[in-house]
Amino acid sequence: MPIAVPITPSRKRGVKQVIARMRCPPPDSFLVAAHRGLRWRGVPDNSIESIIKASEAGLVCVEVDLRLTSDGHVVVFHDDCLGRSTNVAEHFGRTDLYSPFTGRGYNPRVEDLPWKGVVQKLKLKEEHGRISEEGVLDLQGLLDFMGSTHLDMVVLLDLKDRATLDAAVSIVARSPGAEKCCLLKFDASWCADPDDLRDAAWYQIASRDAEPLLVPVYRPEACRKFDALASIKGYAQLPNVVSFEIGLRGPGGFLKVLVDFVRSGDCPVKGMGFFASYGDFHPPDGEPVLFEGYDAKSPRSHAGSALAFVENNVPRTFDELLLPGDSPDGHDHRADIAVYRSMGYTWVITDVPDVVSKEQGEE
Repeated sequence: MPIAVPITPSRKRGVKQVIARMRCPPPDSFLVAAHRGLRWRGVPDNSIESIIKASEAGLVCVEVDLRLTSDGHVVVFHDDCLGRSTNVAEHFGRTDLYSPFTGRGYNPRVEDLPWKGVVQKLKLKEEHGRISEEGVLDLQGLLDFMGSTHLDMVVLLDLKDRATLDAAVSIVARSPGAEKCCLLKFDASWCADPDDLRDAAWYQIASRDAEPLLVPVYRPEACRKFDALASIKGYAQLPNVVSFEIGLRGPGGFLKVLVDFVRSGDCPVKGMGFFASYGDFHPPDGEPVLFEGYDAKSPRSHAGSALAFVENNVPRTFDELLLPGDSPDGHDHRADIAVYRSMGYTWVITDVPDVVSKEQGEE
């Protein structure tokens, strides 16, 4: 894994300024974060290369995903399973390669295989299915890279489950400087009442030197199980809460009450973000795709809704994945940045950050 790669971003901003901007954005400000780094064009997601590309493009924020292997190692990885973006089948000499276009093939879960001797030896695949030279990145490797290159970026650490949160905070806490640029993005339902936060073991670990920077996430499926409005009102009072991610699927949807609170004068945290649902089908580029079932002529959306990969199944539209009440008109609007800006959102995580940055006039 390349640790000493020089980075020459097109513009530099201090992470303190970016974090301050996320919490209390200036008028008409809109921050664009790269989802899994600046991927596509042969660059694997959640890779060192994708982070380098994001920095060189002048982006000031990336989001990466964290999961736990069977032996408790924290890896930078998005999917539940390893088949789509690693050579796990080839590594074990299997011929039933997994395809995200058919949902068939060998696709073991990350949590079922150990880092030592297995995951650490895998290579990443890019969007065409080609095997890259870069291996699966782990959290310590990411933090070492950031430190050695003095990476001038904010990194959103998207914790995929509670067990990963417990393990990841220990690594961040013992990595010099990481707590100043890494934001812990966690599901608010894991600690719905912020009054209980300081009793949580992970929070005590993370707070040894300074309180961790937090981005509570409010997902519609989880928010049906607790009082999300009371939760966000409590978190808004904490000085180390940088921003909120609110998964509103469309105007008037299930989580609109949370958006209304952030926009009100009662909320000291003025920043809120969302994930833009542009879909998982990469832009056609004429390069051969090795995954079974790929058809360059297949639509990338259906009835105006982009297609998303579904683990061990065929792709489905974001509209099909909606829960009742998520969006009154039955459409997931998250690909329409203008709609979300009009609703008061101030940042976005997107798979096409370079395109969105230009369209939104991000400076």
